[in-house]
Amino acid sequence: MFCKTQKKVFVFGFSKLMLINVLKNLTKEKRVDILYWTGSKKYFDNLSKNKKEFSDTIFHSTFDVAQGIGAEGVDLSKSNFISREIIGKMSRYEAQVLEMMNAIDLNGASLSKKRHLYHKYLIYWHGVLTKYKPDVILFSDIPHVAFLFVVYRLARIMSIKIIIFKPLIIPGRLIFLNDFNSYELIEKEFIKNDKNYKIDDLSTDIKNYYLNQLNKKMDSMPFYVKNKYTKIIKRQQKFFPSISNIIKHVYTLSFIKTTLSYAKTFRTNKRLVSIDGFCYSGFKLKFKIKQWVKIKNNFKKEYESLQINKVDFSKKYIYLALHNQPECSTSAMGGIFTDQILMIEMIASSLPKGWILYVKESPLQWVHSRGHLGRYEGYYNEIAKINNVTLIPVKISSFKLIENSQAVATVTGSVAWEAVLRNKPGLVFGDIWYKYCEGIYIVNDVDTCKRAINKIQKGRVLDRQKIINYLASVNKLSIVGYPNKKLKQKGITEEQNIKNITNRLSEELLK
Repeated sequence: MFCKTQKKVFVFGFSKLMLINVLKNLTKEKRVDILYWTGSKKYFDNLSKNKKEFSDTIFHSTFDVAQGIGAEGVDLSKSNFISREIIGKMSRYEAQVLEMMNAIDLNGASLSKKRHLYHKYLIYWHGVLTKYKPDVILFSDIPHVAFLFVVYRLARIMSIKIIIFKPLIIPGRLIFLNDFNSYELIEKEFIKNDKNYKIDDLSTDIKNYYLNQLNKKMDSMPFYVKNKYTKIIKRQQKFFPSISNIIKHVYTLSFIKTTLSYAKTFRTNKRLVSIDGFCYSGFKLKFKIKQWVKIKNNFKKEYESLQINKVDFSKKYIYLALHNQPECSTSAMGGIFTDQILMIEMIASSLPKGWILYVKESPLQWVHSRGHLGRYEGYYNEIAKINNVTLIPVKISSFKLIENSQAVATVTGSVAWEAVLRNKPGLVFGDIWYKYCEGIYIVNDVDTCKRAINKIQKGRVLDRQKIINYLASVNKLSIVGYPNKKLKQKGITEEQNIKNITNRLSEELLK
């Protein structure tokens, strides 16, 4: 029986075991009735095959969704066809959706094919939302894959409640959103604060994070850059095992077992999320990855041929750290500034006389598994041609660049937040949770860019008390938690983590 507080829910993501356990808890407590669930990964696959716990749920594989293939058993023949009015309202987002498709276009589909796929997404998801009428849609991250973004925008047009949860730059902290373009709750909490908080008023984890950022002897690199992601990608890019690995397996008598396992991997087909059903055997995929690595290496060579070898820290400069692409931080959160060259041109045209713009590539761009889709031949040449813009070596410390800069610029990266914590102003071109903090200038166009840089030129001093107050607001509105084991933090067990997320989701569902 459906109880009054139980919500009819659509779920997107939540494919990892911890988040599945959160949903199981909410289902047992009769907080949610999951009508529709899209995802991937082995745990999701197991649930969709064995439907004992979610017998009435429609499961839809992300691999099929990306191709515009509807879920099995969903009949939309009696649903109202999408109206011209809704198509018109959605048209403003079409370019963004097509941009997001680049991240899952592994074989170079034509523009006309992508546009048709966009319309398939629109028609299908409008039909599904109309037929099943969910009370709430849950996203396990900011929707930055093309079909997810279509669902998100349709839901907003159709006034369906949305809950998104997102890890913060602060390790072990999650925040819940209804609209990723607006962090209104943080802004309101910050404005209404009539108390000057002390550092000791902050939770221990946020206090320690803040103090680490101030301590020049500490390694303050963001936790998501320090993880093993880069090493994993490099290992995947190797065509054959290294000699040292072969010798190790010979000595441990596991050579035959490992060789058979490796041979099985070569024969097994691997499916990647794509718009055209990318499914290659391990052997063919290795060849494909080798081609992608070559493309990325060529990008790297182009960049290094244009960079200066030594940075002059005595000059007045703004430091801009490029985003790794394709990624959520630009293709969803950045709006038009997913085109980072547009941001660079805007800053360069707004610089005072004698100032320059130092641009540094992300260290992950050339090893990221889809990094070949985030740049193109001549990309860095375009940047290098812009007046007062200089490409600098990737190996130079970001924190040294922040320390000697006049300001730091980004779409939504952590670098502007790190700058503010070090008393340097930041220019932010997209939508990110720290955008209302003291010292951050929100840039939408050339006029706001020029006004911000003019204020920075006059030497505005940041108010550290306001920064601490902003941290206190974030402290209050976020929870201690992590969405998967890769982001696991010390001091919180998996059981407590699941409980924290379950409790906060319960509160959000009742709002």
